[in-house]
Amino acid sequence: SSKGIDPEQEFDIIELIGQGNYGRVYKVLHKKTGKIYAAKIANIITHNEIESFKKEINVLKQCNTKYIVHYYNSYIKNYQIWIILEYCDGGWLLELIKILPKPLNEEQIASLIYMILTGLNFLHENKKIHRDVKTGNILLTREGIAKLGDFGVSTQLMHSFSKKISKIG
Repeated sequence: SSKGIDPEQEFDIIELIGQGNYGRVYKVLHKKTGKIYAAKIANIITHNEIESFKKEINVLKQCNTKYIVHYYNSYIKNYQIWIILEYCDGGWLLELIKILPKPLNEEQIASLIYMILTGLNFLHENKKIHRDVKTGNILLTREGIAKLGDFGVSTQLMHSFSKKISKIG
């Protein structure tokens, strides 16, 4: 993370693009480069919240594949964490499905499933579990690439024989 750097000096918030229990996601402009990113901004009050975001960042830092949203940086300012991520200009798969005039065809579904499973395979090969795969956590690029996002409840297995007993959702 970038300690002591004010994210509001680095980025201009363009618009709110999503929100959930974790906080809000904004489309942001990096002032120096003119590049667009997504900024997940959340209030952090408790030690557990800090640890949860640290885990999410740690998982994202280790995911170097085109089927998982890329992590760029993080900042802490005034009890808020800013997690700077790749901006997926196609939005969420859930939103796409809602606005389509007719359902996706078999070829489109097969293509999406392939990309999602490729991302999950990368995670599993690296002993990581997403634990919240759903259309609301799959982002799309304008080119049609599907990427896994929102690693807030993901976990790291310590060795190959570990089993995670907890359930989410």
